[in-house]
Amino acid sequence: MSDALQSILQRVDSIHDRYRGHFAGQSRATRDLGLLSQLTDELQPLRAQASALSGVLPGGEGIVGRIDEYLALYQSEQQAISKLQAAGPDATDAATLVDWDQVDHQRYARHFAGQSRLTRDHGLMIELSDQSRGRIAAFKGILGRQGEDFMPGVLDTLVARQKMYDKEREEIPHAIASVSPADRARYLATAANGQFQLYRDHFEGKARNTRRLPLIQRMTQQLRVILREMETLRDRHGVNTESHRSNIEKVSARITHHQNEMVQIQAAVGQTSLGDRISGLANEANALFQTYREGYAGKARAQADLSQLGLLCDQLHEIGLTMVELHEQLSNPTLAKNTAIVLENLKRYEREYEAIKATRTAQA
Repeated sequence: MSDALQSILQRVDSIHDRYRGHFAGQSRATRDLGLLSQLTDELQPLRAQASALSGVLPGGEGIVGRIDEYLALYQSEQQAISKLQAAGPDATDAATLVDWDQVDHQRYARHFAGQSRLTRDHGLMIELSDQSRGRIAAFKGILGRQGEDFMPGVLDTLVARQKMYDKEREEIPHAIASVSPADRARYLATAANGQFQLYRDHFEGKARNTRRLPLIQRMTQQLRVILREMETLRDRHGVNTESHRSNIEKVSARITHHQNEMVQIQAAVGQTSLGDRISGLANEANALFQTYREGYAGKARAQADLSQLGLLCDQLHEIGLTMVELHEQLSNPTLAKNTAIVLENLKRYEREYEAIKATRTAQA
């Protein structure tokens, strides 16, 4: 290929890279139509140049065909974006619901798909199910205003996922109840350790005024369930080993600790201004963004730390949920902007997790 055509091709690919970065896999409700028009305008003269050279240089027709393919894609996407954005705020709200549902589904895949129900966090499964149900109700409200043909297929996807979460919500305790008392004691100890790790990951060493209270409430409730089951094994099934008694003491002590911690968190939140809470959450999110840039951006996927990226996703998810819950209490432009930024980065990190996992699978 001639240098002239190679130069055109590089510019075409650069333009399409910008398209992929700003539009591919992104919510149409929040996309910039002006940028899409700009990309189209930049391709047009390149098409004319490639067309003029195609009659005298080999390879020109292929470049023209590629540009035409991109132009058709951009035009189709522009029409789809324009149609959706014509719905106004409902379009943005619906897209946000879909995005949160998607990152929740990816969170489900990381924590539950293909893994033994005996070791899964039932509290997280309950939370996923409840959040999914709330999004379905919100989306149905939008459909009531916009009509049943608005964003076709989305409601079916939301409902299908919610049913799957509900099924898992029921099956996890059944799986634990189906094993022998000795095995049940072992799995309950594992479940308790999982809750202890959650505290270390999301609370230990972190500012109380930015913690999400429903998370520690969820953890405390799970520990209560675990404690009740452990005591039942001791009192009714004769599981009375030293390790089991020690586990009961540890879980009971942790419940007391969490109860005290909830009081401290509520007090810290009450003593913190809205502006300081928003700044604190933004600073924590920025720290996670920096961690991602240092450990994953532009790095070889084959050597990436998958478990650490999963934890990063979970921690950013918690920050995002805290922002969402705060936004539901009051309207604040800075908070809304920060929440959108967190969601966009969370989507990117979840996609990278899937890509790294796929790379590992292919190499296995």
